[in-house]
Amino acid sequence: MSSCDGTKWSALVSSKAWTTHLSDTNGRDKALRTVQYACKIARMHPNARVVTRSLQLESALSLARQAFRLGNWVNVISKQHNMTQDEGPLLEALTALADLGIFCFFILDNVTFSIRAGLVKGDRNRMMSRAAKCWVLSATSNLTAACLRLYRVYAEKPQDADRTRVLRKRKALLLSAIRFLCDDVVAISISRTTPLSSGLVGACGVLSSLIQSYNLWPKRLIA
Repeated sequence: MSSCDGTKWSALVSSKAWTTHLSDTNGRDKALRTVQYACKIARMHPNARVVTRSLQLESALSLARQAFRLGNWVNVISKQHNMTQDEGPLLEALTALADLGIFCFFILDNVTFSIRAGLVKGDRNRMMSRAAKCWVLSATSNLTAACLRLYRVYAEKPQDADRTRVLRKRKALLLSAIRFLCDDVVAISISRTTPLSSGLVGACGVLSSLIQSYNLWPKRLIA
C-alpha cells in the first residue's frame, strides 16, 4: 500500500470522520440500518440464543429508526426532490413516481408507528405492507432511472479531459443502481405475506446501507 493510500485509509477510519458522519441524522440512520439488517443475517445462526438476541436487537433498532423518521421524512423528501435535473420527460416521470412512492411510504410508515405505539387503532401488518408497496414503487422507479442514466453515460465517448469525470459518474450511478435493487428486494419482502429469506433480505439491507453510508461519508476528509 502506498503512503498516499495509507493516509486516505487512516482518514477514512479516523474518529473525526466517524464523528462527522454520525453527527448527521442520515448518517446515524444508515449506521443503525446496517446493524439492523446484519441482525437478519445473524438469525440464520444455528444457536437459538444468538437468534433470539438478534431478533430483540433488530426489533429495537427498527422501532428506533421508525421513531427517528417521524421528524426527518420531510428533509429526506426535500433532498431527493432537489436532486432532480432536467433530463427529459421519461426520467422526469420516473423521478415523479419515485417522489410519490417515498412520500406515501413515509405517510403510511408514520401511521404504522402510531398503531405500534398504541396511539391509534388499526392493523399494523396491513399498514406496513401498504407502506412497503409504496417503497417498492419508489425503489423500482429509482432503479429504472439509474439504469437509464447508466446506459446514457456508458454510451458517451469522453475526451481524455473528461474521462475522470465520466468514470466517477459511472461509478456513482452503478452504486445507485445496486442500492435501489437491494432496496427493492427488502421492500418486496416486507410487502409479502410470506417474507423472503432473512439471509437474502439482510444481505441486501446491509449492502444498501453501506452504499448510502459511503455516499454520505465526509469526502473532504479523504480527498
